[in-house]
Amino acid sequence: MNYQSFQLVLSSEYLLEVSLMSCQDPKKEIILADNTEKSWYTVLKERFFLDEENQLSAKIIILLNNLGLSPNLCGYTYLKRAIEMSYWDPKVLYHVTKMVYPEIAYEYQTTVASVERAIRHCIDVIWERGNKELYYWLLRGVCMEKPTNSAFISYLTESLRFLEQCRQS
Repeated sequence: MNYQSFQLVLSSEYLLEVSLMSCQDPKKEIILADNTEKSWYTVLKERFFLDEENQLSAKIIILLNNLGLSPNLCGYTYLKRAIEMSYWDPKVLYHVTKMVYPEIAYEYQTTVASVERAIRHCIDVIWERGNKELYYWLLRGVCMEKPTNSAFISYLTESLRFLEQCRQS
């Protein structure tokens, strides 16, 4: 059983584990953040050097997965792409319906309404069944009710920017 993960430290409480691991010999003991459980993994000696764009994609994937969003939803891909677009060009957040949705619809050969609805469904899934504790930690208590699509995209984008600034300082 092989799988990949990355590591993104959100705070002392939240460590999103991401490294290349395998369940083959030799074994290495990894103590989880809460120090209550021990897991045994084989850590491979390979490292992947991702360019800046792929690093951002990896962080968004980790974030969405840990918020409780399943990658099998088509809105997952649309939401990931919308966050990427707004991260690289913050001005698109002012024109989500005029710039973001049409570009994603064109890229994935679907309609603007489908993109909007799929992203809204993803937000509903996170809101109803997702990791509320992580959601509230990321937003620092700013949004206590279900956000709109553009607000959700901007909250996650700004959270990623904030985490990147904290990591660099």
